[in-house]
Order: sequence, then structure tokens, then C-alpha cells
Amino acid sequence: ESILIEGNPTEDILTTANKGGYSLIVTGSHGKNLLEELLLGSVSEALTREAKVPVLTIRYDLLKEWEKQGTLEAKSSGLFSKVLFTTDFSAASEKAYKLVKDLHFFGCRQVMLLHVIDPKKMETESQKEELKEQCSLNCDEMKHELRKYKYKVENYCLEGDPITEITELAAKKQASLIVMGSHGKSVIKEWLIGSISLGVVRTAAKPVLVVHRQ
Repeated sequence: ESILIEGNPTEDILTTANKGGYSLIVTGSHGKNLLEELLLGSVSEALTREAKVPVLTIRYDLLKEWEKQGTLEAKSSGLFSKVLFTTDFSAASEKAYKLVKDLHFFGCRQVMLLHVIDPKKMETESQKEELKEQCSLNCDEMKHELRKYKYKVENYCLEGDPITEITELAAKKQASLIVMGSHGKSVIKEWLIGSISLGVVRTAAKPVLVVHRQ
């Protein structure tokens, strides 16, 4: 089905998605930084913040590189084959986790579970150790459940800047896709307190599937 609309891109895409009952929005991304987005706007990032359905973003420079290498078709067909799922064990992450469990229908064979502990938010060393222990327990539980779907599963509980750790692990382990939940911050809230999901969308050299908690 082909639809041509004149108007505000973000508003009209969201309206079309809601009225049409679509299950996924796929969009390209220029990878603007936060200042550029604040000044110029970004349709892909606005969709990621506001959509009620999952949003798959793929950076245009990545698509061009795949096309240049002659791997565009192979990369696209294998998009769900090796997934890096990042979780903070929130309600938003839980919704994304439910989606990950269904990706075996679309060719997913391997899932990497990642939780990142941000040391800047830890007040004491004992608090950090408690979080590491809890991370290990939670990820082990998820790993056991995901194996029921015949996934090969790896767990990672890392410490550092979340955006850096996520993008670097995705590159190192050659993930085909990053899946994560979003709390849906406004652009002003994001400017003030940050958004890990949008930070990953801007910087990751991998496709990113963002699932909103709504």
C-alpha cells in the first residue's frame, strides 16, 4: 500500500500508524546530535519518542555502506538473526523483552542480554556490588526463559557509560540489531536528564528497534 500525505511528517506518520493498526514503523535516521535535533528537528527521533508501536531506525550512512559493499539484501534479511537486547529491568524494558521472545518467528537465533551499571549514579561501592549481583540473577532468569525458544543466549552485566557500552558491545559482537525499551522523554526532558535509547539511535552503527512502554 502506498500513501502520500502533505503535512507535518511526524504527526501524519503517527496518525497513519494509529488509524491503520500498523505493528511497526520503519524509518531512516540521519543521526543528528541532541543540539541539532533541538534546533532542526528529527522525524525519526520524534517517532521513537512518541510512537505507540515499536520503531525500527536504520541510519542512512549504514544503508549506503551496505549497498556499497553489495550486502544490503543479506543484511536486511538477517536483521533479526543476532539481537543485542539491553535492559534496565523497567516496565519499558519488560515490554521490549516480550517482543524479543517472539523474534524467533522472524529468524532470530541468538540473543545477547545486556545491563549496564552507570557508576556515576552509584553512591557507594556496596550499592554497586548489590546491583551487579541483582543483574546477574535477573539475566540468568531471562537466559533460562529465552532458551525455551531455542535461542543461543549470552549475558553481560557491564559497568560504565550506558550508550558507550551498548554501542561498543554491539560492534564487538557483530549484533545484527539492538533492541531496547524507551521511557518516552520529551526533547526538553532529554536535554535535561538524557535518554539512553535516543543516544543509541544517534550513535550506533547498527539498526535499533525501540519499544515504547505505552
